[in-house]
Amino acid sequence: MPEAPTPNASSCVTNVEEMAVGFRGAWQHGHNKTGSRNRLQECWCIIGDQRSLMISFQRASDEPEIAGIRRHIASSVDLDIPTGRYALLTSDPLAKKPAVDLLAGLRPPQMGRISFIGLTSWPIGRPAFLRGNVTGRHVIALICRLYGLDMHVSNAVLETMVTDPRHINWKVEHWPAEFRYEFGLAAALLPPFDIYIVEGVFPFLKDRFSYLWNTLFEKRSAGKMLIAGSNRVADLSKYCDRAIVVNRGRVTIANDLKKALDRYPPRVASYDAQKEFEDELADDPL
Repeated sequence: MPEAPTPNASSCVTNVEEMAVGFRGAWQHGHNKTGSRNRLQECWCIIGDQRSLMISFQRASDEPEIAGIRRHIASSVDLDIPTGRYALLTSDPLAKKPAVDLLAGLRPPQMGRISFIGLTSWPIGRPAFLRGNVTGRHVIALICRLYGLDMHVSNAVLETMVTDPRHINWKVEHWPAEFRYEFGLAAALLPPFDIYIVEGVFPFLKDRFSYLWNTLFEKRSAGKMLIAGSNRVADLSKYCDRAIVVNRGRVTIANDLKKALDRYPPRVASYDAQKEFEDELADDPL
């Protein structure tokens, strides 16, 4: 078992700043440089006498190139997404990641804009967010700095939640896969997000971490917006009641989750799935 490493100071700073790019992308959509809410990016959806947080597509178009092919994520989309618990479904499995990037505010669309009200999370459960020559303590410090959190409280929360807190002192590159998964999910419960974007699988094992995380997540996300991109139907059925469907440039809201899951079942992105999607596209001109 490796000892808790002490990273080189200069390389540690570089890696922390590189990692901050991902966290900061979502952070900038909810706050301006002074930390106050950015009113230029806020828009309200009035439901009765209540204001509902939302994401608003305004003539948004986005066609990133993935695996050598342009993916039509959004084509001149105008759509207001009110607060709710949504499953993110796509007809093309390889379109899910760029769709998550847009919904989490990691990058703007190529044309038009997407406006957010409230603080948007980074894609929770995306492994690539935890990398480089840094320790878990550095990651916690980065999150605390970006979101104005108490360092001691945040460290205590993470130490309490994860199965083996000793790994927090290790470099990320030495973390076991199980701890990387736990740490990434637990860290996302620290900031008070208004919009939760969960890209990975929800904890479903009958263990201590899964129980703690699910309990705290339900409390944290109560009354907030949730967009879940899990590939497990059980996750989507448990946590969501509607769906956001991304289908060949169209982005729509499906109020009947069961029908949406039947039509757009979640699939893992792979070349086999991509070939299947291209065959479907050739057979269906719409």
